[in-house]
Amino acid sequence: MIDMDSELISIKSGGNKIAGNNVIDNSESTEFVSVRATAEYPLVGATYNNESYVGTVTEAEQITSYSAELPSKTIEKGMNSYQSTGADVSKLSVVTAATAGPDYLLQNTSK
Repeated sequence: MIDMDSELISIKSGGNKIAGNNVIDNSESTEFVSVRATAEYPLVGATYNNESYVGTVTEAEQITSYSAELPSKTIEKGMNSYQSTGADVSKLSVVTAATAGPDYLLQNTSK
């Protein structure tokens, strides 16, 4: 049973997270933060491998290793594809209401 009147002791951003090969590019949107970890809300037990963060990284000392430069990029199927990191976009597709929506038409309705 959960005691709804208990006091919250701590909040952690990234508890025991394992991440790898991610590309976060906020170079064109400087108001966004690539990694939001602070002393007040630390990354705890988080590990990162082959990460690229471009833009603002708060308290970067909490991340053991990352690159601040973007890997080589191409556009594939309308999505960013990065060399040796990021998602394999060749296996992805854009899902829209037209492709995933219902296959029926409503009658007696107006647009």
